[in-house]
Amino acid sequence: MVTMLMIPVVSSGAEWKLLGVKKVQFIGDRDEIQVGAGKGTYKRIKLTVKDGDVEFGDVTVVFGNGERFDVPMRSSIKDGGETRVIDLPGKARVINKIVLVYKSKAGGKSATVSVWGLKD
Repeated sequence: MVTMLMIPVVSSGAEWKLLGVKKVQFIGDRDEIQVGAGKGTYKRIKLTVKDGDVEFGDVTVVFGNGERFDVPMRSSIKDGGETRVIDLPGKARVINKIVLVYKSKAGGKSATVSVWGLKD
């Protein structure tokens, strides 16, 4: 069971909402985090990493209407780190799912990737 956490953003008073979590393995992989309409609409997202380092290739956001937004990440995020804030195109929108292309860094242990959303 995933506990819904809220992380305050100091500058705007807005709160980041946990949209989904995925355990990633050492080998290169592709996974989807299902979000769905029940989570609301969002203007920005970010990913956090714990329990290991993760090398991201691409992240694709699939909106409720089927449109896709591809984000070429091509960056390594260390255990305890996070990606930059990713501004989604257009007005705040329903996110159907987020597709991750990644691999855990050497060491063989899995890592946990969490996706957070910020309403406009």
